[in-house]
Amino acid sequence: MVDGVFLTLMAIGFMLHINLRLTIYALIPAPFLIFTTNRLSKRIHDRFLKIQETFSQLTEKVRENFAGIRVVKSYVQEEHRLKKLGKVSNQLVQRNMELTQVWGLFFPMVLGLINLSLAIVIVFGGKQTILLSITPGDFVAFMSYLGILTWPLIALGWVMNVLQRGAASMRRINKLLETRLEITDSSSPIKINKLSGKIEFRNLSFSYDSNQLVLKNINLTIDPGETVAIVGRVGSGKTTLLTLLFRLYEVKEGELFLDGYEIQKIPLEILRRNIGYVPQDAFLFSDTIKENVCFGAPQSPPEKIVEVTKLAQIYDEIMGFPNQFETVVGEKGVILSGGQKQRIAIARALLINAPILIFDNALSSVDTQTEELIMANLKPFLSGKTSIIVTHRISSIKDADCIYVLDEGEIRERGDHKKLLALRGLYAEMYHRQLIEKELEKDQTEEAFGCAS
Repeated sequence: MVDGVFLTLMAIGFMLHINLRLTIYALIPAPFLIFTTNRLSKRIHDRFLKIQETFSQLTEKVRENFAGIRVVKSYVQEEHRLKKLGKVSNQLVQRNMELTQVWGLFFPMVLGLINLSLAIVIVFGGKQTILLSITPGDFVAFMSYLGILTWPLIALGWVMNVLQRGAASMRRINKLLETRLEITDSSSPIKINKLSGKIEFRNLSFSYDSNQLVLKNINLTIDPGETVAIVGRVGSGKTTLLTLLFRLYEVKEGELFLDGYEIQKIPLEILRRNIGYVPQDAFLFSDTIKENVCFGAPQSPPEKIVEVTKLAQIYDEIMGFPNQFETVVGEKGVILSGGQKQRIAIARALLINAPILIFDNALSSVDTQTEELIMANLKPFLSGKTSIIVTHRISSIKDADCIYVLDEGEIRERGDHKKLLALRGLYAEMYHRQLIEKELEKDQTEEAFGCAS
């Protein structure tokens, strides 16, 4: 690039020294060259940006197919998925062809304009040489300097191609880098290192958009050390209520306090470090079981790891693997069952020993008997900690200090197990339905054993 600029300036300088008028004639195509280069550069930029977007779609399709290969095979959809992948691949090829067409025009046009400049010099320079306005030696030297300009102009084409491709790539990267965080620390945060676990919702309403409220006028107080359960139908707002505690979304209407402080005033790092969270869809990293359990507390001693895995009823199964805690679970824990992944996620949350623990339907993939056993194991561990349990199985939360029943974003009922049964409302209906389902399941199991014998 530097040598190209130097050669261009040097050649034009000598051309001006030889003959000003002939130099002006020689540079007549220059404005057209600049205009053409500018137009084609923009087209190269736009088309290369489309190529990258399509390539991103292709790689995502491939990743998605590998991740969901079991579902694809179980539904015999290999051909259908291949057709979809082929469609995106063809689109990528087509967009590369469109870029090549523009790029293919660039060099012929540059060379055409250079040759036009050469033709102009030959006509006017030859005439001036015949008329002895310039000497034959100057004319030959002028033609030589004009030839020197050819290489920098061709190099300009390569440089423009590289720059436009780089600019298109950088534009996508900058779009990510320039994305501003929607939720940040307050400009005047409080100084606090540990929370005791008191949680208070005051007249809180929330919606993901302005059309429909997901939570409506929520008022509840959870004291430090209390075990609270939240039940309700699917889509009643249980998970949304929990995400507000992490400030994954901002409270827009009403107030949310932790230890008497507005949640917005608590630094995000302190807030989230003091909450242990177990989601329904347990995410595991493609690493060893030990690294997944220790994710929140990497320096934990081995005895603590063993303790929390025993509490989560996963220790015996881990020891059954050939490499035990050093077993690599694969992408998203592919070698584990849903129940095993959930119990490892529970162990991970217990290990950080946070004052607030949240279980969001964390045992949905575990059978009822194992769930009740885990909850019994956790009871001593949860003593003194604020724990919130969201579940559809009422049998595992009968001992909770307080149970809240959510329906259509509102708290319909609240109280302990006996009080809610006495109300004969939604909670009692759910409880009796689950008892019937449990009896039916028991009868079917006994019937199956009878037939087997």
